[in-house]
Amino acid sequence: MNDSMKSYPEYAARPAQLKRITLAIQSGVEALQRSQLQNGAFPFSQRQSDGSWQACHPIFSTVTVLLCIGKLLPGSDVQRAIDYVVTCRESDGLWDYDPGMDIPADSDTVACALAALSNYAPDLIEQSDSDLLLSVLRPDGVFLTWYSDEDRWQLQARDDAVMNCNVIYALSMMGCHVTDHTIEAIAKLIQRSTTGSRYYTQRCMLAYAAVRAGFDLTEIPEELTTQAMFEDSPLSVAQSICAGIPPNEEAIPILLDTQCADGLWPAQPWCTGEGLEPWGSNAVTTAFCLEALNLLVTTPNSTHDD
Repeated sequence: MNDSMKSYPEYAARPAQLKRITLAIQSGVEALQRSQLQNGAFPFSQRQSDGSWQACHPIFSTVTVLLCIGKLLPGSDVQRAIDYVVTCRESDGLWDYDPGMDIPADSDTVACALAALSNYAPDLIEQSDSDLLLSVLRPDGVFLTWYSDEDRWQLQARDDAVMNCNVIYALSMMGCHVTDHTIEAIAKLIQRSTTGSRYYTQRCMLAYAAVRAGFDLTEIPEELTTQAMFEDSPLSVAQSICAGIPPNEEAIPILLDTQCADGLWPAQPWCTGEGLEPWGSNAVTTAFCLEALNLLVTTPNSTHDD
């Protein structure tokens, strides 16, 4: 594993692109601010069978926006989002992906919420929070996806590499040691996930989550790192750049050209469930795209025109 939480190569955007990238970031951040809901959350939606998107519970989108680009948002907006995350916490200490769905709490939502609090409200983190994540660690070193004692929720077929990477990331943010046994088990899970992960539609999301958790690109299946830039999707391209996959000539234009006139990027399928339509939102796509573009203008090789 890498010693750092994120290890990116030094990208060099062309000087002619830098001004456009900078403007795209500014426009995107302002649009994301405007999209923030009154309760502090960032919108989340589920795609319907007719192709439209319907608003749904926004806890997962909110913590995702914070983890992607909270550092680019004004402190007051970050605090509003953190306040929302805190209000969504259940009495057992967990977060539900969507209280309106008949499913147990999942490790992914809990891990990302705790990681967001660790980043922006560390005083709210307690020892018992890491215990919540470790409570779903199996003897084989892999974390269960669901907080449920029912056998059907504990099947290994429900294991998800992205979710496991997010748990490692959260534990690291909380200063909790992750054993070599667990790291090795999750590395093997990543290697087996040659087509991506169970609960995410974008193949690049696994590379993104794995690198953020500290894994090297060499530990990720080549199928997820060599073709990722050719999916012609801003969400996929953004995740690839953030994972340290060198962008090809098409990558940056894809990010810039798909930004909408209002400053946001279009909603794209991002995560999914068994037999369900996928979830995503303008806010989620925008957060990943802004994270990638910000990386391009903040690396040592980027030089501005005079």
